[in-house]
Amino acid sequence: MEAEIASIAASISVKGERGRGASALFDDSRSIIDRIRYARGQLNKPDWWGTQLGAASTDFDRFIWALTCFAWASPDTVGSLMHDFESTVSLLAQPTKDALVRACKRSSTYSRSNKRLNDQSLTYYRELSDPAAISILWRRLPPLASIDLMRNLWQQEIDSSYVADAVLHCTALIWFAGGKVSPADMIRAASRCHDAGAFEATGIRHLSKADRRSLGVDWAKAAINNSWSMPSDFLYMAYRVLDQERPDPEPVLKVAQRQDWFRGEPDNWGQR
Repeated sequence: MEAEIASIAASISVKGERGRGASALFDDSRSIIDRIRYARGQLNKPDWWGTQLGAASTDFDRFIWALTCFAWASPDTVGSLMHDFESTVSLLAQPTKDALVRACKRSSTYSRSNKRLNDQSLTYYRELSDPAAISILWRRLPPLASIDLMRNLWQQEIDSSYVADAVLHCTALIWFAGGKVSPADMIRAASRCHDAGAFEATGIRHLSKADRRSLGVDWAKAAINNSWSMPSDFLYMAYRVLDQERPDPEPVLKVAQRQDWFRGEPDNWGQR
């Protein structure tokens, strides 16, 4: 969408330019790139962001506000605006929500402001309930806070790919944060997410050998037995786990020496 392209373009710093006269996010007399570039400089001003939100009147305005706030506002500012962020996202039409979740996910590739919230900014995260807002904001929470928040989604129907992505990723995260989900629950959650269209790369395929062993053979067999409804990351790791548990084959030379393969050969065998 236009707003995401503008947000990416605004990430390019131009010497002497801080928005070229822009002072508001919805001032149509200025280009959208200049407006977002100016908003970058307001990262520590929650009152400014609140004023801009009050001027948003369309889905496109709300999309711009939410993406720009998530991508460029400081952790303290995002934390203080968490409820406003959720209420804004909840008003969007479903296709716009889908686009916003994807755009916010990609924002970490170009924005250095897109950092985890600090402890003082986490006051209200447990009260979040909108699936789209949760699917966006969990990425800026510490791992254990993300897990805690994701439990709100587990109890709901997983009816969109972005919710499935978030649940799938955090299901894998929870396992490695202390095994707080059983292997069977992990398989069920992965299957639900796959059926809902998840395509998130969970990072599970990059686990160390020790972490792979912690998954266990039973988990790997269950994943393979349900292969038609498993994300590819899970199947890849299941085969790695089983392969890791196989004993190393005995070198051929040792087998030959132990079984005397060449007993009885003539002395000049090697000269033939």
